[in-house]
Amino acid sequence: MTEPLLDPANVPVEWHRFLYRSVLLEWETVLHQRKQFPRFNGRKPLAGINLVKMEGLPELRQWLSSQVDTPKPAECFAFYSKETALKDLFKLIRNCVAHGHYSSPRKGWIYLHHVYQGKLKLSGQAKFSSLKDLIVFVGTDCAAGR
Repeated sequence: MTEPLLDPANVPVEWHRFLYRSVLLEWETVLHQRKQFPRFNGRKPLAGINLVKMEGLPELRQWLSSQVDTPKPAECFAFYSKETALKDLFKLIRNCVAHGHYSSPRKGWIYLHHVYQGKLKLSGQAKFSSLKDLIVFVGTDCAAGR
């Protein structure tokens, strides 16, 4: 299986606005300083997205390799996190936005794939509306203590 081409220029302009304002700016101005994030147990999807947290980079790559021949969940992000999972996930999504590591493989969907210094840190796809809900949950609802 080949990964979809990363092409941030192929996503709608409204997506760029949301990603810049609600992910990049939110991380740079508020979230990177926040000390409290809710615990993530990985037992149920958040905002309709299955989140698979791996505590080691080799394990993440191995898990993704094992998914090549199996039907993938419609919406799933696999990511590396050793500490606060939702904070780490938000930071990885921020990195995807900042470095243009995203594309739209089909209408209404976004694909994120972040590699840093040759190491895969995040990969997956979701409906953009689900990603927005996840970002809002982590960025604002958690801050309000909901």
